[in-house]
Amino acid sequence: MDKKTQQLLEDIKKLLILQLVINGANSEEIANILKINSSTIRHMISIRKTKRSAK
Repeated sequence: MDKKTQQLLEDIKKLLILQLVINGANSEEIANILKINSSTIRHMISIRKTKRSAK
């Protein structure tokens, strides 16, 4: 897979995670589904700021 395609897929992943957070999912739930550490999710997206601005 070329770099451009890989970056596009990473961007799509971040957007989907952002949507999950806006809909009320927390980093632990998302991390469990993706089988990664929840801190990785928290580094990608500011959960608190996102939830506050979505209200």
